[in-house]
Amino acid sequence: MNHQQQQRARASRRSRPGHSPFLFWLGALFCAAAFAFNYYALVRTTTGQFADESAWAEAEAGWRLGRGVFLDFLDLLPNLSVAIAAVVLVVVALVRRRWQAAGIAVGVVLASAATTWILKNLVLDRPDRGIPTLTHNSLPSGHTTIAAAAALAVFLVVSPRW
Repeated sequence: MNHQQQQRARASRRSRPGHSPFLFWLGALFCAAAFAFNYYALVRTTTGQFADESAWAEAEAGWRLGRGVFLDFLDLLPNLSVAIAAVVLVVVALVRRRWQAAGIAVGVVLASAATTWILKNLVLDRPDRGIPTLTHNSLPSGHTTIAAAAALAVFLVVSPRW
């Protein structure tokens, strides 16, 4: 392969979508905008707080019989997700010796939990709109964050074919 062919091959590799950060940043911007919209619409407005409270009231009315079991499971879900992810991380790290990937995955889980706590307790507030509702901020959800971060951690360490 001569010099010009090598340059063309490099140029074509650089222009492939997988090597361009544009789509990544576009997706990140879209996610940030969706989060901001949800926060404004569901937490900052009276209508959003009313919808949130109505959903809690309907869920409570519909769960009279098995409510305790479901809520107990939901409370265990983040811990269960982290435990399963931790086992997978340890096994993959030991078998495949992917220490760097396991470290990055643990960092993802810790950073996700820290980001959610900071946003929930220090940055985002839930104004009083006169709706008898939760006294704490329900967005972002710590349960959802930990479960999603644990799943992402597993995907970071396992091989692509899995």
